[in-house]
Amino acid sequence: MKKVLFAVLFAAACGGTQKQSANRSAALAECTYSMPDTSSEEQIQEVIDNAESGALDVCGDQLSADVRSAGFHAVLEQIDPDRANAAVLIRFAIYGGRAPNTP
Repeated sequence: MKKVLFAVLFAAACGGTQKQSANRSAALAECTYSMPDTSSEEQIQEVIDNAESGALDVCGDQLSADVRSAGFHAVLEQIDPDRANAAVLIRFAIYGGRAPNTP
C-alpha cells in the first residue's frame, strides 16, 4: 500500500504543475475514476494517460449528449486514497474541445 500511495503522490506531483495551468473556470464537469488500492503505479498511470488522450471516458454516462457531440477532454486534477473503500480515487476536470496537444 505504501508503494502505491507513493506512486500516486508522485504521479500527481509530476503532472500537477503542467496540468494545473489549464483554465479551471472553463471546466464543464468533474469526474472521479476509482481503482483498487492494490493497483500498481503503471496501472494508475495508464488510466491517467488513457483518460487524457481520450481513450478512456472517466465520466461514463454523466456528460450530456451536447457535450459529447461537441467533444471534451480530461485533465488530471487530484489523486486521493480512499481507505474506507480500499480504493484510489483519480479526479479529472472535464473541458470542452480537444486536448491542447491533440492534432
